Amino acid sequence: MPRRAQLGGVFLVSAAGLLFQFAQTRLFSATLGYHLTFLVVSGALMGVAIGATAAATLDRERQRIGTSRLAIAAALAVLAALLVETQLDPLVVGMFPTSAAAYVLGVPPVLLASWIIVRSLRDAPAASGTIYAFDLAGAATGGLLGYLAIGTSAGSPPSGPRSVWSRCSVCGVSCSRRRGRGPSSRQARISPRA
Repeated sequence: MPRRAQLGGVFLVSAAGLLFQFAQTRLFSATLGYHLTFLVVSGALMGVAIGATAAATLDRERQRIGTSRLAIAAALAVLAALLVETQLDPLVVGMFPTSAAAYVLGVPPVLLASWIIVRSLRDAPAASGTIYAFDLAGAATGGLLGYLAIGTSAGSPPSGPRSVWSRCSVCGVSCSRRRGRGPSSRQARISPRA
């Protein structure tokens, strides 16, 4: 069983990764236009792929980089990316250099986060389900916090925390029905109720 610190680290790294992607999406939509926000998703996919590859190849060495150093590097990469991305003006620098810089700077934070998570899964394969659950919970928490902090349009959440929790509960009910924990809509229509 992994230590609580490791599980907490996976949770926080996942939450921070999603918050970074929320911030980048909002930043790209304001500076580069909504049509270029796909750069966040493609940069994240590239970062996950490179991070998993780094974990598979570089962690085999005797002197592997410590996980705490990877986490510090990820935090610094997030700060550097957001600092530079907020200072680049596409009207002054140009759209292509701004887009290229934003894409290149968006990959390292996700790369490092992916490396940490893959390393955690690889170091404790017997507890991979628990580690993955903390990864998913962290990502969900980061997404929820990003949604509440950044909001949808005009910088405010749509209708407050009550709306968010009601949507989450509807999603939970829907998912439990699909997994066989409750009657599906088809079963409810076919079987008569007493």
